Amino acid sequence: MCRAEDNLGKMKKNIDTQFFDSARKSLQRRHCSLGPKWTLESGTVVEDVLFKAGEELTVRHPIHSFMLDIQDPYTQGLFSKKNWAEIKKDLPSAMPYARTTSTYLDTFDTVKTIEDLRSRLNHRPEDVELELVHMCLVNWLNLYEMTSPSPFAIESSLSESWWLSQAWGVCS
Repeated sequence: MCRAEDNLGKMKKNIDTQFFDSARKSLQRRHCSLGPKWTLESGTVVEDVLFKAGEELTVRHPIHSFMLDIQDPYTQGLFSKKNWAEIKKDLPSAMPYARTTSTYLDTFDTVKTIEDLRSRLNHRPEDVELELVHMCLVNWLNLYEMTSPSPFAIESSLSESWWLSQAWGVCS
């Protein structure tokens, strides 16, 4: 048994959400529409490895969004040690955000209900960066509360551009 399969077995015990066939088709469509792919020195194409693994998974995983979780042993197990070292070496550094943004986000740590979240979001911050975070949270809350139909119930039929404009538009 390879490292990836062993780690997947452990992961399946912790995740109970099933990955549906329609979402798998969406994965294939998105893989075909990707722009330039990341080819490692060995010739390994990162997105192709993630796609192949994503097709075989029966649980939701960041791989299905072509995301590399560098702390995930399953994802690491998909690559050779040399390739993994190159991936970790070439990752872009994350831009830190302002202390005020961190403090603002911390105020949501104690939110327990949707009503509590909506109440906290009724107070708009004046800082520009905080306003963007606030708008993102409001936007996602609105998406979460949609019922006719919920975008999360039909996610595999929604295009990447729909998610970009409706879910992330305020952030881009």
